[in-house]
Amino acid sequence: MQDHIDREYEGIIASVTSFGVFVRLKELHIEGLVHITGLGNDYFNYDQGRHVLVGERTRQVFKLGDELDVRVRSVDLDGRQIDFELADLPRGSSRDRLAGKSRKPQAKNTRPTGKGSSDKDRKEPSKPRRSGSIRERLKRGDVP
Repeated sequence: MQDHIDREYEGIIASVTSFGVFVRLKELHIEGLVHITGLGNDYFNYDQGRHVLVGERTRQVFKLGDELDVRVRSVDLDGRQIDFELADLPRGSSRDRLAGKSRKPQAKNTRPTGKGSSDKDRKEPSKPRRSGSIRERLKRGDVP
């Protein structure tokens, strides 16, 4: 897999966790992690019952079965781990995003379909607002 670094692939979210999403590549049938800090310039709340990550500010949703275009970021053969980043972000932007310098990524198929579905139906429990970038909140110890 090391020869696939920086290549882009289509994938499907196979698992959602509090620390990110695991994406299974359609073409190669392998899984890797898109860390929560690589999902966009937002604070994401994990809803274990619905298996979703929801952005506090943008309300962007990452859920099981969503299709994402990802780029292979790193491969650790000893640890048997593969890290991905969203393909619609510039290369190496994960660090830039912590400083608020990247554009907003888009997940495919994030809107519910069917009769009566609307943004009003998808209210999440309110949580206190946290101010500052992720980097600032990490320094303060304000990240759960």
